[in-house]
Amino acid sequence: MAAVAQKSAINIVLGTMTFGFEGKGGVRVHDLKTLGEIVNVFKAHGHSEVDNSRYYGEGTTEEIIGQIDHTGLKIQTKLPAFHMKTGHSGQQKGARHEREVEDITHNYEDMKKKHPHLFETP
Repeated sequence: MAAVAQKSAINIVLGTMTFGFEGKGGVRVHDLKTLGEIVNVFKAHGHSEVDNSRYYGEGTTEEIIGQIDHTGLKIQTKLPAFHMKTGHSGQQKGARHEREVEDITHNYEDMKKKHPHLFETP
């Protein structure tokens, strides 16, 4: 499905860091009805880009977004450059990415970003 036609000269990206399952760290929006309303208002203003990450909401953000109508959204996720528990081989990254796509329950990939951690940055 094609993304919503943008009506604004300013590109707005919906951050999903506070979306997820109730009781998970950082989650403020956990009700599917409320989440759907937020996304519908966002789309009504002609925006479609959604920033997502497996690490938001203790891993539940992608799952909850998969439970609402995300038609017309361009969902972006991040792949860590290195994962402490599972390493960083192509096969391991691929397996993590497949779980992310399964949680979102869409059959396309808009964008994935390699997300390096800069441990030396204060």
